[in-house]
Amino acid sequence: MVGLAVGGWRQVFQSAALRAVPLVLFVAMLGWDIWFQRVLFFRLSPVQASQAIYADNPFIESLVVAEYIREHSAPADRLAVLGSEPEIYFLAQRHSATGYIYTYPLMELQPYAGRMQHEMISEIESNQPACLVLVMYKSSWLIRHASDVTILHWFDAYAGAYYEKVGVIGVRRTGEPVGVWGADAGKFHDPLDRFITVYRRRPDLR
Repeated sequence: MVGLAVGGWRQVFQSAALRAVPLVLFVAMLGWDIWFQRVLFFRLSPVQASQAIYADNPFIESLVVAEYIREHSAPADRLAVLGSEPEIYFLAQRHSATGYIYTYPLMELQPYAGRMQHEMISEIESNQPACLVLVMYKSSWLIRHASDVTILHWFDAYAGAYYEKVGVIGVRRTGEPVGVWGADAGKFHDPLDRFITVYRRRPDLR
């Protein structure tokens, strides 16, 4: 659209000097925009830039979670992510144990939300994934006041019965980042503002 505007205005003017005006204005505006965001473009690392732009989304945390899963599971193992973070499947290079890789529709106030939740639950129980990931970020669920949260109540009971907690990564209410892995994760119960929890199926149930 900007290109069309510059090209169109250049055709309106007859003299060479005036025909240069739209191009000069475009370059000036583009230069100002780059200068205004110079810290983002030239000083921040990709991780810092992602955190600055998407502070309420677990994109950086997903990288860490996916790396852990990739290193602690076999390529043929299935994974189930409770939340709308399909990048974890891609980054971990693991197939999903359920067709629901987004959970937004499950929280919508629509007549099929309950049935969709039960379908996702059934698929996870049938496929018995090697790892479960619970993403408790508001942006990953968009839970409304009247949303059906059956699947979250089910998850607590299901994970407690068949899985062991092996990872917790998130942010405290003070803004301090937290990352706990291995045996220490099972003992970690501090309240967090937002977090991702990783579970691995109990060895005696594999």
